[in-house]
Amino acid sequence: MSGQYNHELKLERAREHLVSLDAEWQRWREGEPYSFVHEPDANTGEYGVRVHISEQPPAKFALIVGDCIHNIRSALDNLVYELAVAYLDIGPIPDGRARGLAFPVFGDRAMKEWECRNKIGCINPRAQAVIKELQPYKRGKISHLTPCG
Repeated sequence: MSGQYNHELKLERAREHLVSLDAEWQRWREGEPYSFVHEPDANTGEYGVRVHISEQPPAKFALIVGDCIHNIRSALDNLVYELAVAYLDIGPIPDGRARGLAFPVFGDRAMKEWECRNKIGCINPRAQAVIKELQPYKRGKISHLTPCG
């Protein structure tokens, strides 16, 4: 055993995917697969930039990104499990209870009490408070990007 926790191993695997993506990205860019076109807007006098893509990114990019995101998500869930084991001072957690454990991510609202109890109810209350503070809805609205016309 390496002495690392599962969530650390999952994060390390996500980093490996990022390194792989960077290498693939560099190879793709060497072929100059896109160019930028600067265009004035006759109505506003401002300049816009269009990207002309002459070669689509390889489908492999989506697979690598998906694997990376999956490992990050798994790392968060593994962290909650490991926090539960540490707080309850037992291990492994019984299957019935372990299935419900997860790092909650609620983008637009607070967790309901039963959601909190099911997902993080058996970890230290201080850790619960940190997770609740990290919820995306706590950051406020994110401005929307306007697509090019």
